[in-house]
Amino acid sequence: MELVLSRHSGDHGSRLGFWNGVPIDCGLFNTGLMEAKDLVEFKELGEEEAREICATANKSLSWFHEVGCGYAGWLMTNSEFCGELADLRSNLREPMHRWGTAMVGVPIPSGQSAGASDPSMEEGWAEYDSSVLEFCVKWRLQGIAGPDVPVPMLPMMCGQFPLSIVTQLMRAGGLFNWPDTFPVPARDELRDLLVASLQAVSPGEHLEGWQRIIDASNKAKNQIGSFERRFRLIHFWRVLRERHPGAFKRRVNLAERAFAEYLGVDESTVHSDRQTIAKALGKDWDLPSSAEQNGTRSA
Repeated sequence: MELVLSRHSGDHGSRLGFWNGVPIDCGLFNTGLMEAKDLVEFKELGEEEAREICATANKSLSWFHEVGCGYAGWLMTNSEFCGELADLRSNLREPMHRWGTAMVGVPIPSGQSAGASDPSMEEGWAEYDSSVLEFCVKWRLQGIAGPDVPVPMLPMMCGQFPLSIVTQLMRAGGLFNWPDTFPVPARDELRDLLVASLQAVSPGEHLEGWQRIIDASNKAKNQIGSFERRFRLIHFWRVLRERHPGAFKRRVNLAERAFAEYLGVDESTVHSDRQTIAKALGKDWDLPSSAEQNGTRSA
């Protein structure tokens, strides 16, 4: 079974599992950095120009990825979020099993026939779609993968936005249009404009902890990296614990050593992370039954 799944999972970088035979992907588990081959359709670009474009874009993409994963890690160790996700999964167990979460919030063009690709005309879909979308907007998510991995909204630095997330963008941050007929102001001036616009949307008390971490006055933002690391640790530790429970009997230290090598830290850091996670979620946070109860069981 493991070998069969590995063949269908490609490079294992983003595939979480399968739902109704359809792969569940999550870009948080790979860097998503741009490569020169991604620009192959722009045939007028030379190799050097393509490399320069990628290098410039990747400076922003790598930072977006780190903060996004950090926020996901903060959510996965936040008891309020875990509790609400558990309630959502419990209350919507049947429709979530039936439709999954990939299509939630996606405006489906009229004229398509009802079915697996277009559930919008099926009874109960509108209520289900609205409930999951409300949850995503509250917690600033683009979606839910699995459905136990939160997929945060990320800044979108492009000229067009997919219609599927316009609703979330309008209600959970901002949607900015800067005409190409206007000059771009100086960096500090542009930042002030963005801050003033975002202040019109209150994130709510439930996000105050994260807001303190990312606040401009907080010079020590190394917490983001810690949460990014715990995000990956929580997900993969649970997957390993669920699929190979026997491997942990009297071998936790070996598992910590393996994760330390994977995460690029020392074993004491992994051990400390596990203690921090246990303090937030309970000592049985990595057991399948416990993970399912708090709404963060891995696919």
